[in-house]
Amino acid sequence: MLIRERDLEKLRKGSHEVVIEALQEAAGARPVATFPDRALFVTDDGLVSRQFVFEGEELKLEEGESVDEQVFDESEMFVLVSEAIQEAARDIINDDEVDCNRLQWIGEHIVAGEMYLYEDVIAAMHKSRGDILERYEADREGIRIAARGRILAAEEEVPKPRFAKLGDRLDGFHEELAESTEALAGLAGRLAREVGALVFEEPSARGLDLEDARTQVQVEGEEIERMLPKAAILSGSLQMVADAHDETAHRVRGLTVMAEFLKRAAEPTPTKDP
Repeated sequence: MLIRERDLEKLRKGSHEVVIEALQEAAGARPVATFPDRALFVTDDGLVSRQFVFEGEELKLEEGESVDEQVFDESEMFVLVSEAIQEAARDIINDDEVDCNRLQWIGEHIVAGEMYLYEDVIAAMHKSRGDILERYEADREGIRIAARGRILAAEEEVPKPRFAKLGDRLDGFHEELAESTEALAGLAGRLAREVGALVFEEPSARGLDLEDARTQVQVEGEEIERMLPKAAILSGSLQMVADAHDETAHRVRGLTVMAEFLKRAAEPTPTKDP
């Protein structure tokens, strides 16, 4: 069966498809949902609602307003997969009906090497630990003296481990905990980059192999920067986030001291005038 294009246009006039095409052309993005007077678009800024009206043949599209819904970047697909895995696991454990479509979706989106469970992320953070902080504690006073005055200012930058003990009051510190977790991860990553750029004239100081110490601080700092935000997202409870934050804060405080010690050890040895 054939139909003339001009006749098809007459039949389509005012249809849902024509409205969507007009909205897509005007907004530069295809709407994910349309209503009589507004449409939802996914933009770089998140989910946006825009009012529209047809005046004759002309479409007038208003500026958008952000919609208070969670929108995930593609890089955060692991969050959606994690939620789906946990929901499926709960169904299986409770002997409920398992959604086969969900299981299929999970299988299609699992990426080798990615982590989807809080316990796995915490285990990865623990695995990255060397014995550098234990060796620091064994020579705590000597190492702090060797860093000569840099320690206190550096330690002040480390977020305090103050959330895990709040208990029932933790709900009131949600934003502060999130900000502190982000700062902690950022600081750990910065320490890793700073010590990674150091060059040592001597192989050791205070019985420590400087290259080995640098590597340990670097590896642990990088892993904390990468994994702590994931742990916060996948935890499922504020208390678990607080526990991970406070434990990590103690580690980063020690890494900070060792980083300052390594920076001092990397400084050129002053030459004496003849």
